[in-house]
Amino acid sequence: MNTIKYQDLPEERKEQERQKYREHDLNYDWWDGVYEDAKEIGKQFGLDIEDIFFSGFWSQGDGACFTGRLKFKACDERELPEEVRGIYRTLHQIDSLLRILDNDCGLYVRITTSGRYSHEGTMQFESYTLGEESYVIDEFEEDLKEALRDYARWIYRTLEEEYEYLTSDEAIDELLHDEEYENEE
Repeated sequence: MNTIKYQDLPEERKEQERQKYREHDLNYDWWDGVYEDAKEIGKQFGLDIEDIFFSGFWSQGDGACFTGRLKFKACDERELPEEVRGIYRTLHQIDSLLRILDNDCGLYVRITTSGRYSHEGTMQFESYTLGEESYVIDEFEEDLKEALRDYARWIYRTLEEEYEYLTSDEAIDELLHDEEYENEE
């Protein structure tokens, strides 16, 4: 049997092999690394993510959402990805104001999802402090929701970037570089 290495295939045949890979070989949980990173980054500022859900990437309503709890804690902002720093700053500001207004009782949030779709708009929030004046959260509720939804949007963008990388010609070419195929000539 006469074989030929992937890198020596004609470009038309390489494209056929890339398409086969895209259609059949991403049948593993390629998103696990993104999920783990999102969970670890969130833990740095007190976000304990239980589950992440997403759908994507080309339909209206696609996105990511998560369930979990936030018991805010300060961290070194420089250790967070650039895209997450603004989210952290918003949460830190809300927590700081709540501690001033509510006798040093910080920010706590329970995060759930509802419906059958997976995007940031399906996330629901129950926020409270441990102090007696938990009504003060109402003043910051929209900012709080938007910051946590921004985190879900960041997760979704990261998932999309990972998927685009894994299905790119360059990544597939690197993966298939040493594969051998029957020479059809």
